[in-house]
Amino acid sequence: MDDLINKIIEDINKTGYPTEMKVVNIFQKRKWSCSENQYFIDQDEHKGREIDLKVHTNKYYEESGPICCWSMLSVEIKKSEKPWVIFTTNRRRTDTGGYGLLNHRNNINSSILSYNKIMNKYPGKSTKIG
Repeated sequence: MDDLINKIIEDINKTGYPTEMKVVNIFQKRKWSCSENQYFIDQDEHKGREIDLKVHTNKYYEESGPICCWSMLSVEIKKSEKPWVIFTTNRRRTDTGGYGLLNHRNNINSSILSYNKIMNKYPGKSTKIG
């Protein structure tokens, strides 16, 4: 039985899974919400894939009015002899963060200034990520 347990532990340690658990633990200790093994559609190959970890956190500030800062990271954890490689892609979607900040900062509701009115009138490059 001990041989089987040792073999299982040895096989698990050859994967990136222990590192994934350590990374989740680091984020959770810092009060980030963690979702492991999230499914998504690969936009290049149009097939389902899995990302190791998605994390997010919210920070609220009241000094100069109610402001919320929301941060989200998609984390892919790999076992490598040469770590610290970061891959990025061009974004094709619209960044809506400015609209939310405007609403929170000025207490404007969507009946006064809707997201669609802003995006239809100002669809320029300044509203794009990347």
